[in-house]
Amino acid sequence: MSPFVHRIYIITLFTLGLGIAMIVGFEGVRYYLTSPEERGNIIADSEARISDIDVEIELMREGLGSMGMNEKELRAQQADLRAKSEYWSHWGATGLYGHGLGIIGSLMMVAGVALYSTRKRIKRFRFTGKIKHVLEFHIFLCLLGPTLVVFHSTFKFGGIVSVSLWSMIFVALSGIFGRYIYTQIPKTTDGDELSLDELARENEVLRMRLRTQFHLAPVTLDMIDAVSTLPPAGGNVTVFRSLSALIRDDLTRRSRFHAVRQRLLAEELPRDQVDHVLGVARKKVLLVRKIAFFDTARYLFQYWHVIHLPFSIIMFLILIVHIALTVSLGYTWIF
Repeated sequence: MSPFVHRIYIITLFTLGLGIAMIVGFEGVRYYLTSPEERGNIIADSEARISDIDVEIELMREGLGSMGMNEKELRAQQADLRAKSEYWSHWGATGLYGHGLGIIGSLMMVAGVALYSTRKRIKRFRFTGKIKHVLEFHIFLCLLGPTLVVFHSTFKFGGIVSVSLWSMIFVALSGIFGRYIYTQIPKTTDGDELSLDELARENEVLRMRLRTQFHLAPVTLDMIDAVSTLPPAGGNVTVFRSLSALIRDDLTRRSRFHAVRQRLLAEELPRDQVDHVLGVARKKVLLVRKIAFFDTARYLFQYWHVIHLPFSIIMFLILIVHIALTVSLGYTWIF
């Protein structure tokens, strides 16, 4: 997959996930913002008025109607009331839409986990593509799925099911964190981890390229190296401080690259060459970051599995119990 196609792939997944979440949220917002008591009153009132119209139509046919409307107008009013009543029924956790969101969201999570685990552990499935791309689709399914399940719960977090729900939320959030750490671990295009020596050699190659191909001054090369503000690897730095420095480096890197651009322009490099130099410089800065964060990234990712996996197991076990109870009580969605 070329970088351009990969970018389209990521944008498509992001747009699709965000779009689905926004559509569901927009359609169900009235339900989610209304208390259970109000919903019950609205449904009861609608059903009562529908029944009153049926009575009025019968009386009208006997010449005793009192509403001052003909049967066609009464039927239209009755249809509006039924649509209103169905809205409040359908978006509940056991309703047509609410129940469907729970089923679809759960299936997405199961599919996401199964797909990634199969690709990661069974060699015969390597033809399905790079594990990086499968991981990205896994993240898409395992973020959108929990979002739909939260809509299914109508934002009610009580009872034993709440253990599964909170586990699901924690798994999703920890998955985002794990993905962030995963991107800091240097890998080849085939997904194999690089060693610290290999990173150092590649970093030196890029520095040599900047010096010989673009004839950059040592001061400019040092300025490019200084774009990454992480402390060097092997220093006496705690995991928390190293992670904080990494996040801070992400948030402030753009402004430091702007200073590098100004420096390059001051050296009177052509603008198209400046963009080329900055492209190489970005690769070099990412290498410097990965060298600085090398030990911490591996340490965090190792222990991240210890936290992520148990909550995933708890989530799926309680989900199975929840499904079994739901089916035993007769809630079988559209079937």
